[in-house]
Amino acid sequence: MDEWWAASEAGMGVGVGVGESVVGECDGGWWGSVDTWWGDFAGAGRETAGAVVAAFERANEQWAAGEGPFDTDPLAGDTNMSRGERGPLPPATEPDWSTWLARTLRPSHALPETLFDTTLNDNPTTVRTEAVLPNADGTDRRADLLIFHDDRAVSIEVKLGDENYAKTAETVALVEHHYPNYEWTHVLLLPEQQQDALTATLDSTTIDTDTERPRLDWPGKPSVRVLYWRDVAVALRSCLVRGACVDAYWAANAYLLCASIERRVVGFQTAAVVAELAGPTGIVDLLPTAQRTRLLSKQLRYLREWVEA
Repeated sequence: MDEWWAASEAGMGVGVGVGESVVGECDGGWWGSVDTWWGDFAGAGRETAGAVVAAFERANEQWAAGEGPFDTDPLAGDTNMSRGERGPLPPATEPDWSTWLARTLRPSHALPETLFDTTLNDNPTTVRTEAVLPNADGTDRRADLLIFHDDRAVSIEVKLGDENYAKTAETVALVEHHYPNYEWTHVLLLPEQQQDALTATLDSTTIDTDTERPRLDWPGKPSVRVLYWRDVAVALRSCLVRGACVDAYWAANAYLLCASIERRVVGFQTAAVVAELAGPTGIVDLLPTAQRTRLLSKQLRYLREWVEA
């Protein structure tokens, strides 16, 4: 594309004056280069979409062969707006997402183990959302999500678009101050696309050599692990496909949460939309397809990694 643009400037001239015309100054080779680039670009987008379609087929096979109650991928459902909205009403705020996540964590033994990559001997005893943490200076803080086991606990700060991390260190310190009898794990949960803003904003960010994920370290304050919302979706997929479900109600709730995270937070497309993008398309229809190509590549890696895990 850069070569084509440079050629266009050289061939057509830049800053054409009023009344001047470039008609006749462009030879067939210039337009031919545009046609070649456009064809390659369109083909690459359709090829990526086609690979995602194939990945969906493999994912559906895995769901069908699993021990869980569902036999198709969470993104197999057609929730495209053009067909009328279907599926769950997506949460509107960070507290709403926290509450939905809390309701899947509270009764489950397998989900906290899978998500936090730890061994637990029991289900959470208590899960609290928007827990008030009084501060000595009179300015209360709130912990988005606190998950308690017998002697261990996890705090989760939920981020969706909000890139203000200034209070994170103080909040986790207050959590341990008010609940001192637990071995704490602190987590910052955010969309993966906010990682660059996180590392640019906080000098305390380091890369964990074991997980290759950012970790927040402050002198004299507890460390904070970084998890992405797609990690929650992967953990939900893992529990559901192997049948590690509390009951049918929990399974339905977890399945819809997984689909909502992947569709609304991560930005993945449903199988029906991807199938359309994989088909022949005209120039007008190609524009949104081209914009999605990068995300489709990410979705392809995501599905392949999950199937092969």
